[in-house]
Amino acid sequence: MIDSLQLLTFIVFVPALGAIVLAFFPKNNHEGIRTFTLVVTLLALVPVLWMALPGGSPLQFDTSVGDMQGDFSLAWIPSFDIYYFMGLDGISFPLVLLTAVICVLAMLASWSITKYVKAYCILFLLLETGMLGVFMALDFFLFYVFWEVMLLPMYFLIGVWGGPRREYAAIKFFLYTLVGSVLMLIAILMLYFNSDLTKLTADQLVEARVVTLVEGIDAAAAKTEMVAAIDNGERSKHTFNLLALASLGQGGSFSEPMLFGWSLQHWAFVLLFIGFVIKVPSVPVHTWLPDAHVEAPTPIS
Repeated sequence: MIDSLQLLTFIVFVPALGAIVLAFFPKNNHEGIRTFTLVVTLLALVPVLWMALPGGSPLQFDTSVGDMQGDFSLAWIPSFDIYYFMGLDGISFPLVLLTAVICVLAMLASWSITKYVKAYCILFLLLETGMLGVFMALDFFLFYVFWEVMLLPMYFLIGVWGGPRREYAAIKFFLYTLVGSVLMLIAILMLYFNSDLTKLTADQLVEARVVTLVEGIDAAAAKTEMVAAIDNGERSKHTFNLLALASLGQGGSFSEPMLFGWSLQHWAFVLLFIGFVIKVPSVPVHTWLPDAHVEAPTPIS
């Protein structure tokens, strides 16, 4: 029986796996490379459609539920409190579906690409993995990794397969988004080093998947065990867990928030806001967009 870990991992990483397989294709087999890439994008789309269509499947996305669905958390780099933590909610799931559909359409539109077809398709699939991962990641560091994975493929897709001013457009895109990424990283680290899991209630820890309930142990006991592990130096009180960070920023009064002071929250918001509006992009940091979209090949645009 397929579980959510296997399903979401498959959706996100099947394009990256396809990119690795493409590396062994003969570079002159253009038709085979294009067809294989299209099949890979369809493989990423099919399970998303399966989740979206009604039918009573245990993995079907339930639109009547407001919480995270299909979420799972596995230790990735435990020494830095980084987890392979992903899930879907009513905002992210439609975006995953939209991304998967658009990638299929973009690949169909890529049949006109005749220059370095193998490299183009590999970068295209890596870009898809980055986009899908961003919408599923619930660990802030994992989110940042997927966010940055999108940057390099886009740079080369614009710079190699773009129009007459492609180098200028690619470098402008790279520099703008690099600045945004650095500001985002600063905000992420600010929130991480000011987080304190011991400030959360037992129920909030369970809801954020920081602690896992097992048979014979309740939420309060699980929190006690976690606090003891922190006191003994066996784990850190800091976290990249997005659900936990959200809980830490809520629940207090205006003058006295639960954990993050208003000064910290405001600065983190400003840094993240700048990073996101660059990527959107919005005025006044939008000037990379006309160049990038004019020069980029149509499917990538």
